[in-house]
Amino acid sequence: MRARRLRARLAAAFGAALICASGTAVAVLYKWVDEKGHTHYGESPPPGVRAQEVAPASTPPSGPKTLEEQEREFQKRRLERLEREKAAQPPPEQPPPQSAPPKPSPVASKYLVTTRMAIDYAMNGSILAGTVKLTVRARRENPGEVWLLASYELPPTGTRDTGLIDAPDPDLQDIAAERLVRVAPNDEVTLTSPQAEHFRCRVYFVTVQIFSDSTGRELLGEHRQAIDSRLNGMRIRSDEALRDALRSRARCAP
Repeated sequence: MRARRLRARLAAAFGAALICASGTAVAVLYKWVDEKGHTHYGESPPPGVRAQEVAPASTPPSGPKTLEEQEREFQKRRLERLEREKAAQPPPEQPPPQSAPPKPSPVASKYLVTTRMAIDYAMNGSILAGTVKLTVRARRENPGEVWLLASYELPPTGTRDTGLIDAPDPDLQDIAAERLVRVAPNDEVTLTSPQAEHFRCRVYFVTVQIFSDSTGRELLGEHRQAIDSRLNGMRIRSDEALRDALRSRARCAP
């Protein structure tokens, strides 16, 4: 009997050793009690003994992870967190499309109405020059004749373009007409500026003062009109370049 118990214990110990050595191997264990009330465990219970199957032992934990493995797991968790945060963020708002500023519209004031506005361009050597022209009509309901005095905001004249490199949009100068112009009700008149140079893609203004007398003492009001220049004089250096720019439909040519 003692020999039988010894064999049973050896079998149980051998089975436990197999489980520990196999790591991932799963062995089926049985539990039984002998006639003396001793409890035994093993893979092969003795014949004629009522044995109960028990759950296999869990896989023993592996050894501590290396620093390299810990770093890889940390980087993986960090990337996963960044992906989750990126997915949770709302899409960035798209800026509204930038459109060209609207062209100036003809002005209607108390005494005058703009009927035409333009800039007549010409080449002065290698510099773009031009004259500003404003056509106005006196209102039919005006009480009588009025006298007009125009002043023009113009780029400078007589300055080399190379001197404007640091100031691509030259400072404007205010040039006033030399004499007053008389207009009767419903008459039209074209007001023409002196020639200027260095025109850029911008708006130039013409201000018309309206007087009730030829001496310019009694001011009735003002008529202020914006005139658009769509040519960039910094890039126009010849007659051919000017012709190409005038044919272009670009907002700022060439």
